[in-house]
Amino acid sequence: MRPADILKHLGSALGGGVTFLVMGMGSNPVWAQAAEGEVIRHPASLAVIAAFFVVACVVLVGARWAVERAHVLLYAHSEISDPKGRWHGLSLSGAHLSAAALLGLPALMLTPDGGAFLWIAGLLAGWPLLALLLAERLRNLGMLTFADTLVWRAPSHALRVLAAVGTLLVTLLYLSAQIIGAGQVLGALFGLEYWLAVLIAGSLMMATALYCGRMALTWLAIVKTMALLLLLTLLAALALWTFGFSAEGTDGAPPFAAALSADFLARQTPLDQWSLGLTLVFGLIGLPHLLMRFTAASAQSAHVARQGGLWAGTWTGVFSGLLLIIGLGVAHLPGKEAVMQFLALRDNNSLALLYLAESVGGGALMGATAAVVLIALLTVAVSLGHAAAAAVAHDVYASVLRGGRIGEARELKFAHLGIVLLFALAMLLGIVCAGQSLVLPVALALALAASTHAPMLLLSLSWKGCTRRGAFIGGAGGLFSALLLILFSPPIWVTLLGHAVAPFPYALPTLFSMSFALLLTWAFSLADKSARATQERADWPRQQARAETGI
Repeated sequence: MRPADILKHLGSALGGGVTFLVMGMGSNPVWAQAAEGEVIRHPASLAVIAAFFVVACVVLVGARWAVERAHVLLYAHSEISDPKGRWHGLSLSGAHLSAAALLGLPALMLTPDGGAFLWIAGLLAGWPLLALLLAERLRNLGMLTFADTLVWRAPSHALRVLAAVGTLLVTLLYLSAQIIGAGQVLGALFGLEYWLAVLIAGSLMMATALYCGRMALTWLAIVKTMALLLLLTLLAALALWTFGFSAEGTDGAPPFAAALSADFLARQTPLDQWSLGLTLVFGLIGLPHLLMRFTAASAQSAHVARQGGLWAGTWTGVFSGLLLIIGLGVAHLPGKEAVMQFLALRDNNSLALLYLAESVGGGALMGATAAVVLIALLTVAVSLGHAAAAAVAHDVYASVLRGGRIGEARELKFAHLGIVLLFALAMLLGIVCAGQSLVLPVALALALAASTHAPMLLLSLSWKGCTRRGAFIGGAGGLFSALLLILFSPPIWVTLLGHAVAPFPYALPTLFSMSFALLLTWAFSLADKSARATQERADWPRQQARAETGI
């Protein structure tokens, strides 16, 4: 089965499902403003509900059809002919753009201290570093997960277990954001209770992750990226057209200048902004579902891995610009008070994008936006599920517990078990965190990735003196310090737990926990004088040759 055939069939299926959904959304807006100023919520029609399930079934059946034709297992080689890395870049970008970017960032524009501009810039900042510094080395050293890279010089069960624990925590938080976003959209569109919408969204994502193979997921991510590009371009153009393509807002003030000044003059300390910047840049480097796409199981060659990373950065830059325009459109559209009141009444801060779509294009565009966003969240959730499955089945069960002596079918069963447990926990966390911002769990996931995975990867691949003992102690120290500081931070200690004052005054711990991890790795690697450490340092030239040449 040729890649073009798979892309054609998936694109046709998604296009038909989205068209059906758009046809059903023309007459029933989710919200409207009454004459007295009250925000009234209208449930969607039965045609819209039926259209949603048609889209969901089409995507699931299309993914299953593709994996059967490609004859690949849960996380087998994608087998895509892509010598220039363009398709690989599109799939990487599709796996990266999550609920926080699509739903959370436009909502952040409604708040003067949300730091939306820093978030939009941070979407792009980590890609050049990942593509130029790590992509080729991950491809040449890693077989399936980034843990393979960490233990290339010297096998270490402790490092594999630590990498797996970090992967599960990061994917759990990141996945909960996708489920929360999908639940909020479903609840608003179809008049469902939030907990029921979360269960429906999580169950659909889990079923897709169980049945969707690497080939199907890759092309689904490509189709998702193309659909998002078209949709966001249309929304940005309509938002600009609403203002007559002028820099002046509805109140005579320049929206761009107002928004940027609001971000840079936000009620955040410089340490908060530094921590946010490190979280966004180095958190991207530590995301396991992205790192997995640079290993030998996903990238055909080191050249494709590097070019794919650069293309992903290019597409992410395009999306960042479009999201900036869309966010400014949300913040300056007439009647913003109505959507603010609606979001407050529903305890839901993630529908700003749908509000913009309905304001500039009516119910049809809002329905199309909802469909594409849900497909986008589904794709990211499946990528996260596969990363967690690989951590459980490959790193822990096959490599640590069974010493590599395990059949492929049994490893696949444990991968499925890991997916089921992960999605069950994510749905529970999504229900508990009802009404929370989508940005919060993603920010915490990035902070954990930056504090745990990034220091281990950067030092083990770029410093001769890094030993596995130092990498383990540094990674464990970064993980536990990040978890402790997150618990005592204002978003958790004050907002969720209800205490008056947070012992740790900063929203994100990355500036401190990542520095602590790097310091521990450096100190304990230097102090390690064991014979095993001496052998690891002697094997450094061999690792460098393999990392740079693949030989």
